Amino acid sequence: MFRSEGGVHSALVATDEEIYSTLQNPINEVLATLNLPPFVFDARLIRKRLPRSEDMQRALMILKQSGQLADIASTWLYFPRLVEGRAIMGKDLILEIFNDLLAQPTRVNSKRMSLTMEVTTGNLLHFEADDMELMFEFIKTYWGNSDAILDKITPKTPRSE
Repeated sequence: MFRSEGGVHSALVATDEEIYSTLQNPINEVLATLNLPPFVFDARLIRKRLPRSEDMQRALMILKQSGQLADIASTWLYFPRLVEGRAIMGKDLILEIFNDLLAQPTRVNSKRMSLTMEVTTGNLLHFEADDMELMFEFIKTYWGNSDAILDKITPKTPRSE
């Protein structure tokens, strides 16, 4: 019903059978006005291939244009779900997801720092550390210290043995 995996949250607010049950009568009413036979919603068949897809498309477009499709879709948020032993509506599951995403973490610590310093030559000096003192030492060594910067960015000739 509610899953969080790799930072992606999802909730099952309605099954395909529940959705089809809300569409059955309105679709068939539209099909009747078009002198077409009723449509039987069979989830197993539809999962493989939507039968009479052109008829379905026409009927859905008519429902959309009349505003009925949005009204039908809004009912999908009110199917009850059993989550951790309690009944909850799909709309409330979505709210829980947003609340979870927006909640502040209870404890956050710094893990590692990185700093990239761009010098006037266009070179970049990059430094990573997990110690604040090392980071300050890097800044003290290179910030505004032309000699140290030039020493760092000047190619070195390999020593011959």
